[in-house]
Amino acid sequence: MARIASLNDIEKEANLASHLVRINPGVAALHASRLIRKAPNESTSWMPLVRGFIKEKRSLVALEQVLTHHQIPSSAARAVLNEIGASGGGFENLTSVLVGQASMKSNWSELSEEEVKVLAGLALSEGDVMRGEALFRSEALLCVTCHAVAGSEAKVGPDLGSIGASAPVDYLLESLIRPNAAIKEGYGTINIETKDGEFVSGVKKQESPEVLILRGVYEDQIVIPTSGIEKRSRGHSMMPEGLVDALSRQSLLDLVRFLSTLGKN
Repeated sequence: MARIASLNDIEKEANLASHLVRINPGVAALHASRLIRKAPNESTSWMPLVRGFIKEKRSLVALEQVLTHHQIPSSAARAVLNEIGASGGGFENLTSVLVGQASMKSNWSELSEEEVKVLAGLALSEGDVMRGEALFRSEALLCVTCHAVAGSEAKVGPDLGSIGASAPVDYLLESLIRPNAAIKEGYGTINIETKDGEFVSGVKKQESPEVLILRGVYEDQIVIPTSGIEKRSRGHSMMPEGLVDALSRQSLLDLVRFLSTLGKN
């Protein structure tokens, strides 16, 4: 570990440590924790190592144990939570550890149906479109990673270009606070565990007797030979549960207000 750490290069260290995820997950997890704490806002450098744990589902418990005892800054915890959500895998134990470190104090998912309607109405009167758009495009939420708007290229999540014209405001709010409550048809994820021990998740593009092709958050096409599939299961929404729990009431109203304008002239 000391030899890899002596590189003093976050991206190179993350790349080398990723080769240890399967053979020595404990050491790889210590590297991940050290890198995240060293550069919490440089997620593009260390996130590939985190993705290695997500793909190697059997090694994930090592990362969970290390992060339990070596807490990471809240901004980094949110970034990892976004990545877990984007994977569609759930990973309840690790998510629980990270939510506490992410300082997510609100719990919007516990709003009642009536409270959702009231808050949705307030979004129209009190929400700010420009602030909502800035939030939508921010690295804090990473919405544009999965969703296309304004004619941009197709992505793994539903195109939101006309969502404001086709969906009621309370539905928009509900989708943000409880993303697994109603997953749009064709956008539910599939979790695949391969015979080699890898974990892959994505939205199905097509399937034949020979191959299953998924679209991932970062990969347009993931080709998996059906002969190599050990287990298949239904996944979660790629939008992580609790993603908006870090938002203030005003920020949530702003985001809903922006979404409500999409597709309206």
